[in-house]
Amino acid sequence: MPTMMRRFFLGLTLVFACTAFAASTRQDGSLGKDSALLNPFSHPYTASHAEWTAAARVFATVMKANPAGPADAESRDAVFAYIDGKLSLDYDRLCAIWTNGRAGSGDGCVSEEEHNTIRNYLDAIVDAERDVQYTGMILKHGNGLAISKLGPTVKSRVLDMASTQQPGEQLHDPQIEAFRALGYWLSATDNRFTSEEKAQFTTLLLHALPAPDAVAGGRETKMARTILQALGNSTRLDVAQALRNWAQVNQATRSYASPLAASAKTAAFAVETRGQRDR
Repeated sequence: MPTMMRRFFLGLTLVFACTAFAASTRQDGSLGKDSALLNPFSHPYTASHAEWTAAARVFATVMKANPAGPADAESRDAVFAYIDGKLSLDYDRLCAIWTNGRAGSGDGCVSEEEHNTIRNYLDAIVDAERDVQYTGMILKHGNGLAISKLGPTVKSRVLDMASTQQPGEQLHDPQIEAFRALGYWLSATDNRFTSEEKAQFTTLLLHALPAPDAVAGGRETKMARTILQALGNSTRLDVAQALRNWAQVNQATRSYASPLAASAKTAAFAVETRGQRDR
């Protein structure tokens, strides 16, 4: 199979699917009984290209028609089931099937663009009151923003996730997303948490921040950047000073302008500016 055709087959991106409206989606954006959205998940490793494409088109249509997610419970449940199913697939297995065992040939079997689109939509639609039944899925697959919307009901679980590295996959790291959620909760505009709880979040983030002179790249760099950004939502001037100290030590270990040191300084400046404004 030519490379371009194989990429089309493997990517299954939603961008192309957005150009077509599925007949099984009603004008109001709700899903009809004959919707093709979930068909491939009854046999995901033998489903045809046509089945996956039809499901992706239905999902793209729903996203376009419902920026906040479907209003009716049945359609909303189907959308969450699609997101869970899509993000739970064993892509190594799929890759072996789709490439006839030639996985690693250079054509990745997971579309990062598609996964980002799905998770961004999850960010947009999660509602703490309506979506309690999907809590486990959101914690497993969601970005920090989606997780943060669940608020105090998941506080203990998010703290546990942030305290220990979680099973993840190529495009998603639940522990890092837990750090990101804590950052949203630190915001002064989030009044669902007490000052004592926010102090607890801050302490956890500071302890989890990798040593400034030993950040080794890869996951550790991503984790450091996420924690620095999260701490930038603090209102405490002692946190700003800690961030500036971290930046100074990190930069001293580099012979080039350190992006992480720059992130730490930006976060410190945001905290200081907020502190001065709130005086």
